[in-house]
Amino acid sequence: MPTTDFMFQFKAHARAFLDRAREHLAVFHSTADLGHFFYAALELRFGIEARVTDYLGAALKSLGRDATNLNEYVASKLLRRLAEIEPLYEAPEILRVTSEQTGKSSAFAYTPVTRELAGIHGRLGELLHYKFFLNNPHWYMKQPLGGEPNRSVADFVPLVEKGIAELARATSGTLLGHPRFTAIVQDVLGAGDDG
Repeated sequence: MPTTDFMFQFKAHARAFLDRAREHLAVFHSTADLGHFFYAALELRFGIEARVTDYLGAALKSLGRDATNLNEYVASKLLRRLAEIEPLYEAPEILRVTSEQTGKSSAFAYTPVTRELAGIHGRLGELLHYKFFLNNPHWYMKQPLGGEPNRSVADFVPLVEKGIAELARATSGTLLGHPRFTAIVQDVLGAGDDG
């Protein structure tokens, strides 16, 4: 029986991609089903791209520029563009807001996508093309083989695990942009000390 629902249900944000990457990797580890390993790599790659795109979009919006025409998908290129707009993009930051009336405070964290995570995004691309099988004739071996041309899928498991850990860190923050006004306040306070 056909459904009357006219939309697909799919969460397409960095944390959702991260969750699916973790799930697929867990299934791979418990069943050795390589399909789940490749799906984990794909979800991870989507998640990295989504997070850096979120940061770049927020930076563009903060400047009043259009963020809807981001056509780039290579994380390292997106990061370079972000660095042009927001030189502090690499610095993690915690912003604490405290109510004068109640004394209660809330913390908001900016957790950047690092150059290392952007590099992992690029290296994951190697896994996600048919050429991977041609370039790695012993890809099916369950033990790491250690180097070119002798690499197996097992050589790439640490890369996916590290990428998942790094993306988890990058998505742990609640801010999509670096709180630049913190630097402005510090500059103002520093200027007051000089005079």
